[in-house]
Amino acid sequence: MSKVTVAVNGRPAWLFTKYDLIRQILSDPRLSANIKLPGYPIPINVDDAYVQTVRRGLFNLDGHDHAVQRRLLGPEFSVKTLEKLRPRIQSIVDGYIDRMIEQGGPVDLVAALSIPMPSQVVCEILGIPFQDREVFQKWSGTLMNSATLPEEQIRIIGQMEEYLGKQIAEKAANPGDDLPSRVLEKNEREGHGLTHEDIAWMTNVLNGAAHETTANNLTLGVLALLQHPDQLAEFKADPSLAPKVVEEVLRYASTNDWGTSRVATEDIEIGGVLIRAGDGIITSRVAANYDDEAFEDPGTFDIHRGASSHLAFGYGPHGCVAQNLARLELQIALTTLFTRIPELRLDVPAVELRVREDALIHGIHELPVTW
Repeated sequence: MSKVTVAVNGRPAWLFTKYDLIRQILSDPRLSANIKLPGYPIPINVDDAYVQTVRRGLFNLDGHDHAVQRRLLGPEFSVKTLEKLRPRIQSIVDGYIDRMIEQGGPVDLVAALSIPMPSQVVCEILGIPFQDREVFQKWSGTLMNSATLPEEQIRIIGQMEEYLGKQIAEKAANPGDDLPSRVLEKNEREGHGLTHEDIAWMTNVLNGAAHETTANNLTLGVLALLQHPDQLAEFKADPSLAPKVVEEVLRYASTNDWGTSRVATEDIEIGGVLIRAGDGIITSRVAANYDDEAFEDPGTFDIHRGASSHLAFGYGPHGCVAQNLARLELQIALTTLFTRIPELRLDVPAVELRVREDALIHGIHELPVTW
C-alpha cells in the first residue's frame, strides 16, 4: 500500500493493491462506503457541497440501508431467476450477430455488439422503453468519461433523475412485468420504507453499472481470445468451457476499480499500517487480479486457470449484485460469436487499437473485426 493523491481533485488516500488486503478491506464494517463522509476519495472532480446533495446509491450505502436494497434486488439476479432470461438474452445476441453477418466484415464489434447487447438486456429488465435506450447509452458514456466537466455531470444526473422519476411513478400506477414494478410492490408489502426517489436512483445505479462494465468486458474478452489462438481453438471445439473462459476474461481484463473506495470510521490497522479515522482508501481490484500471491503467473491468459475467486465484481457485502447477469451475458455472447463466426479475426494490428484513457471504465474505443 502507499499514500497517493487523487489526480482530479487532490484528495489524499491510501492505495491498496494486494489481493488479501483488499478482501479484508471490502469485508470490514469499520470502513464505510459513504461518499459523503469527509475523507472519502471521490474519483471525480465535483464540489463537496454538491456531493452532500447527491442521493446515495447501492455502492455508497452501509449497514441497514444497504441490506434493505440488497434484499429487494437479490432475488432479481439469482441464478434461478436469470436462467429464465437465457432464451431472451440468446435471442438478443443472435439478433446483433445476424446484423453483423448480413453487413459483412469488417465491422466495429464495440458498436455492433458490445455496447448495444447489454444495453438492450438491462433496459428490458428495468422496463425502460426500447426507443429510449440510446439516450441512456449516451448518458452513461458521458458520465463514465473522466473528462466530462462537473457541470455537465450534474446536468445529466438531473436529467436521469427526472426521467426515471417519471418511470417509477408510472410503474407504481400501472405495474408491469419488470424489476422496478416488483421492487415497488415488495417494498410496499414488506414495509421497507423506500421512497419512489430511492427506487428511481436504485434503477439508475443498476442501469449505469450494467451498461459500461459488461460492454468493455465483452470487447476485451474477444480481443484476449483472438490474441491467444490456441485457447480460442479449444473454446470453439468445446463451448462448454464458456464459464471458465468468462472467469479468466474477468480476471485478465478487469475493467474498473469503481465503487470500492472506502473511508475509515475509526482507527484501524491494515497490513501493518495504522489507518486513522477519516482516512480515505482506494482499492485497485485490477491490480489485485494480477497479484502473483493470489494467481500463479497472473500475466498469462489461461482459460483453465479456474479464476472464479477474482475481484472483478468486488468482494464482501458490496459484491456486485448483478454479477450473475454479467456472467450469463458474457457466456452467451462469446459462445455465440465464435460459433456463428468461427473465422472472426482482427482487422487491424492490435497495437493500433485506441485505449479509452479518458474513461472511468477501462476498455478500447473500437474493435475492428472481419472474417
